[in-house]
Amino acid sequence: MRVEPDERVRADDVCPVCGKCLTVGVLHRLLELADRTAQQATRAVERECRHLVPLCTIVSQALGVGPTSLRVTSAVDDVLDRFGPELDVLMNVPIDALAADLPERIARGIEAVREGALDFEPGYDGVYGRVRVRFDEGRPRRVG
Repeated sequence: MRVEPDERVRADDVCPVCGKCLTVGVLHRLLELADRTAQQATRAVERECRHLVPLCTIVSQALGVGPTSLRVTSAVDDVLDRFGPELDVLMNVPIDALAADLPERIARGIEAVREGALDFEPGYDGVYGRVRVRFDEGRPRRVG
């Protein structure tokens, strides 16, 4: 179970589910050392960074299959053969060119990543976080 830093303080470092001591994560420690609030820090970082999502993840979510499936591998290879290196595809190839040659949902996924239309689900206690591409319009937000 993931517990936000303010919830941790209210729970006195005890897991509300099992009653055991909570494992304190990086975010908790970061906020203890920080000279500003989490909201202030998040706004500063959002202005300065650009999120990139691996092409196989975009294609996987667009096709609704696992990232290591043959369909994803084949589609990614096809994109790279047509448009060049992955970083160039993710950042520089015009969306119109991608949309003209790729399935609409894959092109829209690449465009969504460029626009920052992503949902982030932070990891916790040995569980990796996840990023989800929002294929519809929208602003980035944090899930959970």
